[in-house]
Amino acid sequence: MKHFFKGAIVVAGVTIAMMVIHIIINMVCSKNGIDLNSTALSMVSTFIGVFSAISIYDRWIKNEK
Repeated sequence: MKHFFKGAIVVAGVTIAMMVIHIIINMVCSKNGIDLNSTALSMVSTFIGVFSAISIYDRWIKNEK
C-alpha cells in the first residue's frame, strides 16, 4: 500500500510541475507572438512527465529493494 501512496505522490508532483511549466511556456510564447500547436506540446509534455515520474519513483523505492 505504501508503494501506491509513493506513486500517487510522484504523479501528483510531476503533474503540478508540468502544468506550471506549460503555463509559463504558453505565457512567454503568446507574449512573443508564437502560436504553439497544442497537440504536439501536449504529447511532448506527456512523454516527459511519464518518464520523469517513472525515474523519480524508481529512485525513491531503490532503497527498499
